[in-house]
Amino acid sequence: MAPEGKQKKTAEILSEIIRNIKYQIILIEKPATRSIFEIEQIAKLVEAEKMFVNFHRNYNPFLSDILYDQSLGKIQKGVVYFSNGVLNNASHGIALVLKIIGQVRHVERISSRSSRVSNDNFDFFIEGENQSKIYFINTHESNFSNFRLSVDYENGVIDYDSSKG
Repeated sequence: MAPEGKQKKTAEILSEIIRNIKYQIILIEKPATRSIFEIEQIAKLVEAEKMFVNFHRNYNPFLSDILYDQSLGKIQKGVVYFSNGVLNNASHGIALVLKIIGQVRHVERISSRSSRVSNDNFDFFIEGENQSKIYFINTHESNFSNFRLSVDYENGVIDYDSSKG
């Protein structure tokens, strides 16, 4: 039990659930924590358990079918537009594109002159083992969640806008 006035950490709560509650699946909303150390603790707990992070777009059969369609050929490049932070919303794009770019080779923050850039709102790109790059552009929306994805393949382009379904 945490001392009075001190909040329990996510890893402590998950440990208690695993020990004391009969469950079938645990769904974790992100960001579950902002601490790298605690992420490592959670990862160790998750290994043997039925625990999932809420990246719902990864389980959308329509979106998966078109993004991973082999007839489109190799990915050339892509852009993910997001709002409400890297941890909250860009993380969905990262989880979604990892399957099409392969192992991540390089991640780099893109300089911005915007005064709205913060620790969790910035532009960046990831480069996959197949040398394709996906650019993540922060749209600075504050009144709603914005998530759009455009991927250029050799034989076509996929555009997805979460506001349109």
